[in-house]
Amino acid sequence: MPGKAKIGRDQWLRLVEQSVEEFGPGRIRSLLMLGIEPLDDTLSAVEALAERGCDPVLSPFRPDPSTPMRDHPPPTAELMVDAWCRASEIVAKHGVQLGPRCIPCMHNTLTCPDAVCTWCGVSNGEGEGGGARLAAQLFPLIRDRRRIRAFSDRAVPPEMIAQIVDCGPAAPSSKNSNPGSS
Repeated sequence: MPGKAKIGRDQWLRLVEQSVEEFGPGRIRSLLMLGIEPLDDTLSAVEALAERGCDPVLSPFRPDPSTPMRDHPPPTAELMVDAWCRASEIVAKHGVQLGPRCIPCMHNTLTCPDAVCTWCGVSNGEGEGGGARLAAQLFPLIRDRRRIRAFSDRAVPPEMIAQIVDCGPAAPSSKNSNPGSS
């Protein structure tokens, strides 16, 4: 929403509440840049949004060389893990999720799509300590992933190939240069 800084935090949060009342929980989200402000301030915003039924979206700050913030460092991996774990616990307490819920919209956000987490056997992070449990399960999968360079001669089912080809245009790309990516 352009100009939201002009209306102030209290009015913005009232608009979030009204939107959730109108469209329902899980249908409204608000993006927070991670790595510009202190983490506790960002988590305070996560709490304020989540308690109103809004899905907070954490997007790591990436400096653009053509802007005045070009020298501001991006958040470290440690900060992002800490933010994700703590924010996951906050949203679970309020019955919302870290957004976005739409998989094509998840690039440059700290999110774990339910389908991916279910597919790889990782819990969804619900309940006490859920974010920390999910991180403990998910991050080793990411860190220890392997590339396969030797393939079996087993045939790939045509419907799986069709699914993969169908997903290609929606995959994130450098500078969103893929016309099918968001």
